Amino acid sequence: MLTNDEIVQYQKRLAAHRSTLAHYLLQQALLSSAYIPPGVTNGIEETRANIAYLKVVLREIGLAVDDNPDDVAIEIRVAQSEMLDATRASLDPSVDASRFFSGSVMRDLGSAKEISKQFELPIFMVIYDPKHPKKSRLDHSLGYFMEYQTTKDLVSRNFVQALLASDSLGVYQYVPADDPLENCLLVATYRDNIILREGVYANPDEGLKRVRKCIDKWASMKEC
Repeated sequence: MLTNDEIVQYQKRLAAHRSTLAHYLLQQALLSSAYIPPGVTNGIEETRANIAYLKVVLREIGLAVDDNPDDVAIEIRVAQSEMLDATRASLDPSVDASRFFSGSVMRDLGSAKEISKQFELPIFMVIYDPKHPKKSRLDHSLGYFMEYQTTKDLVSRNFVQALLASDSLGVYQYVPADDPLENCLLVATYRDNIILREGVYANPDEGLKRVRKCIDKWASMKEC
């Protein structure tokens, strides 16, 4: 948990990065696209990545952070708007992700992949069948798997969290052909490289053990 002084420092860093971004964007506007130095283009991308990171940190601890229109490029804003509309249309209101996870939980694969790429984190996705009478036993299996606060904290700190309906765009490719999703499925992946894929165990000790195993395997993959 951040101290008050640390929170103030994060807020000051956010304001400073936005000021830097405004300076870069002014330079970009004053130059034609053929003459924009690489330092300006790279500076814009790096500063926007820092802004995105700081917004996530502050929002994770419950602080409200306004979105500045310049925080992301216009083409990304359009894509995010379209993605949000699609997500709202397909979101299963009967499943509350906050019952299982701490912090932000993506409900569409596209958003999860975008954040994974931006912060170079693997995705911890749990897939369920929204048409199953018990939603692939989410309450039972995932509820017990994620019961320990330690497990929730490890997943929140080390992964992009996602709770995905199997009929959402692009999700079913991660479900084995012989898996009818009677039980929800855990898939940990980074840039479509599978770190772990297995049914969710309805046991808090097994949940903690498997999350730690997944973190260790991810660490080994990064070293390769």
